Amino acid sequence: GGAPSDQTGASGADITECVNNGEITCATYCKGTVPTCGGIVAYPGFLDPSQTNLITRCENKGVINATTFAIARVGGIAGCHIANSKWINVVNKGDILVENVTTKYALVGGISGHTSASGLYEGTLVNLGNIIVRNCTFSDLASTKIGGIVGNNYGATIINCHNYADVTGNASVGGIVGYTRDYHHNKDGYIVACTTYPEATITANNGNAGGIA
Repeated sequence: GGAPSDQTGASGADITECVNNGEITCATYCKGTVPTCGGIVAYPGFLDPSQTNLITRCENKGVINATTFAIARVGGIAGCHIANSKWINVVNKGDILVENVTTKYALVGGISGHTSASGLYEGTLVNLGNIIVRNCTFSDLASTKIGGIVGNNYGATIINCHNYADVTGNASVGGIVGYTRDYHHNKDGYIVACTTYPEATITANNGNAGGIA
């Protein structure tokens, strides 16, 4: 994925009715501070009050592979999304494979690897792609956060999402969100009206797993 906004936050990005059909291999740094890979966009915004981002009616059908990093943020639609943002009606159909991540962390989700701050994700978010995170070595198992919709939710609100696919990782594996918490104690993270369907198998090889989070 690309990165349609700059680090100053001077301009946001509206991405509408986009479809990716191609396979994506993440093997180098994208815009941002860590390797960030997404089916539609890698890193669509920075945390700045003046910037907003809208992603609506977008779909990823391509397989995403990310490998051999110290850290990684990977998502079917976006690798990381941390600006004042809104996502509406997005679908991931591509399988996601992340492997050989060492040292720090892996945040992986069917829609987004990492979300935070004033993000709002609503209006049907759907993941149909299987997610596998394997052969990763960390000193702390909590360093992996893998979810059918979002890997790591840091204060965003996630509404009306649906995961139909398998999610497999080391620890902190959820059918909807791998891990969720507030944003610096002033912005709570919410998961509302979300479903993991019976055909999805949620597996944590060395830690916690949940049907939702």
